[in-house]
Amino acid sequence: MRPNAELLSFLIVAAAKLSGYPEIVVAELPPVRMAPVDTIAGATCPEEPAGCTGITATFETEAPVILICDSLNLEDSADNSFRLHAFVDALQ
Repeated sequence: MRPNAELLSFLIVAAAKLSGYPEIVVAELPPVRMAPVDTIAGATCPEEPAGCTGITATFETEAPVILICDSLNLEDSADNSFRLHAFVDALQ
């Protein structure tokens, strides 16, 4: 399931409030892509992806893209905390 505009807006507002960074509109976000954990591990730790399989959401500055593990539940607040961290990174 892909994040909808409502969830993306919520995460942007929450990330801005928690971090102190200014909000951006959804249209200004880098692409948000759902990906398997192996893809995220390879993007964050290309030299040793096996050591990064616990990373479930990240903002990749080189692409730029927000990668979210496709096994996370978009309706679960605990899972959304991982996404929130990636959104704070994107706002930086």
